[in-house]
Amino acid sequence: MKHLRRKFRNYVPKLLSLVSKQVYYRMVRNRVNMPLELGNDYCLKLAETEEEFKGAYHVLHDAYVDAGYAEKRQSGLRVTKYHALGSTYTMIVTHQKKVVGTCSLIVRGEFGIPMDSLLSSTDNETRQQGAVEVSSLAVEKSNRNKGEILFLLVKGVWLMCGEYLKQRTMYVVSNPETLPLYEGVLCFDKMNEKVISHYSFVNGAPAVLLRLNIKDVEPRYSAAYNKKADMKNLFKFIMSSQRGGTDYDFVQLHPRSNPPVISWEHYKRFFIELTDTHKSLTHQEKRYLIKHYGHYSDAKEYFDSKFNQVTEFKVA
Repeated sequence: MKHLRRKFRNYVPKLLSLVSKQVYYRMVRNRVNMPLELGNDYCLKLAETEEEFKGAYHVLHDAYVDAGYAEKRQSGLRVTKYHALGSTYTMIVTHQKKVVGTCSLIVRGEFGIPMDSLLSSTDNETRQQGAVEVSSLAVEKSNRNKGEILFLLVKGVWLMCGEYLKQRTMYVVSNPETLPLYEGVLCFDKMNEKVISHYSFVNGAPAVLLRLNIKDVEPRYSAAYNKKADMKNLFKFIMSSQRGGTDYDFVQLHPRSNPPVISWEHYKRFFIELTDTHKSLTHQEKRYLIKHYGHYSDAKEYFDSKFNQVTEFKVA
């Protein structure tokens, strides 16, 4: 896989030097194939159970390690501080109840969004209301070259951001190697032409910042895909039937009736027992978590004893 990525990295600049970017991206879109015949043993949903969260973190760990975005951990899980927040939605695709793909939607919350670390203190764009970062996109190894799981997650991202959460702008931090996906297939725009040489959130890999306004998704995807056959029509695949697209029985996203709250038991399991994610939190972040989980008596006791903090939050 690594030697193929190296070949791809060398191939793209040569191709772009021969054809315009738009022509190249049309070629990329022509290679898209929608998963039109997936059975109901697939499910697109929000993670709820410990098993589902663990499956998502495991798929994310393995994909990031394979791509060089993370070091291999004994736990086999990649868990970030953003996963602890009620403003983060962990979306999964399951096949026969096994997690085979995941993506996190990080709505700006108490910890901000991961992209903040790459922006100057005077750049307020992503700090506006309605900003959500699409992060932690990962597909289980045996499914990475097929496209089905990836495009199910894309459909979920659109439904969550555009239909359910009513966010204004989606942001992505992309590796330069995946720009054909985000720019060419998903129609994101670069925020600037700068390539950031070292992004600590992904093990020091290079990064490019991109955005896509939610209101632009429908017209852009319609222009790029609506004349294509169904199997290559991303516009029809992601839109609901009410908007000219197709509905699928295995899509079970209902975030308003089922908010993505991580329970204290899940926090202890994934952030303390299985990983050491809690150790990287700042004093302010720890205080927020005390407030967030403080209605659990053992949570307040744990934070007080481990972090040696005096808290003013009352326990119910």
